[in-house]
Amino acid sequence: MTAVAAKDTRNEDKHRAILRAAEELFMQNGYATTSMDAIADHAGVSKQTIYAHFQNKENLFVGMMEGMCCRYGYPMECMLGEAQAGKSPADTLSALGMQKLRLIALPDAMGLFRLVISESTRNPELGRIFYEQGPKFTNKLLSDLLDAYVKAGTLKISNTSAAAETFYAMLCQPLHLKLMIGVDVDTSEKALKQHLDEVVTRFIKAYS
Repeated sequence: MTAVAAKDTRNEDKHRAILRAAEELFMQNGYATTSMDAIADHAGVSKQTIYAHFQNKENLFVGMMEGMCCRYGYPMECMLGEAQAGKSPADTLSALGMQKLRLIALPDAMGLFRLVISESTRNPELGRIFYEQGPKFTNKLLSDLLDAYVKAGTLKISNTSAAAETFYAMLCQPLHLKLMIGVDVDTSEKALKQHLDEVVTRFIKAYS
């Protein structure tokens, strides 16, 4: 390994360590009460190293959100290919919907959502960035997926963006709200599948 490659590897390792430390501390303590000194100590790097990688605390928080959104993202490009290859809308939406339901039932994903809500009151830009990286991004990909079915003649939708929002709204509520406020809810595979089947059936019936 050359000296340059070794240096790049060390930089990547430090970058990942900073993001891991930021995620743990932001999720545990919130944005406002987590200091850059605490993150540096937790990551085993200097505060100057954090600033070299992220410039400021807000950029670090954004980097953490982007990493979590990517980690919990969806293989929508693959599903788009399946739609174009002739897989039925019901099968594709069922696969997508189960991924989404499993995601929102994860404690880390719910923790990120709660954190963004609490911090966006003080810093609306953080809320906007989360929306761009998460809900808006996945809504656009689902809209593209529905476009493929419209072009294939298997669905009839005049506004695929609105239909994508409708699908997610039907799918996530009231489960998401109950989880967010700590209400006990059944998140077993059986319960999620039953809810998903009802949503997909109603959605396909509305747009066939």
